[in-house]
Amino acid sequence: MENKIEVILRSSKLKKLLFSRIPDFHEKHNLKKIEVDILFFLKNSDDMDTSSDICRELRLNKGHVSQAMECLVKNDYVTAKPDSNDRRYIHYSLTNKALDAVDMLMQAWISIRDRVFEGISDKEIIQYKQISDRIERNIESVLDDYTE
Repeated sequence: MENKIEVILRSSKLKKLLFSRIPDFHEKHNLKKIEVDILFFLKNSDDMDTSSDICRELRLNKGHVSQAMECLVKNDYVTAKPDSNDRRYIHYSLTNKALDAVDMLMQAWISIRDRVFEGISDKEIIQYKQISDRIERNIESVLDDYTE
């Protein structure tokens, strides 16, 4: 995923900064935090498009994801298509309306990115990403130990 944007967007201060750049976002889209997270996930994940994928990858509660997906489908942000081999699975894809919402956030991110990373070298950004990836793998390993 590009620049691990989904991790960065989870920072409440950064989300506040992003939404301050697009004050009409909530009026236009009226999305909850979990719904925004899911839209970014679907936009940035190639073949992971089921509720199970979303729960596993974003470490979200199954019930919350189910409710969010119901709202996203109802409000025409995603379409739902049963799996052709196993009808228990539903595959979700973004609509143009969802792509518009994600694009608004990405444009806001692009407009503030240089300021957010001001004074940080490319080398430091690479190191940050490497350390963050290692921490994420370690957390997943510990979580896997508890779920076995």
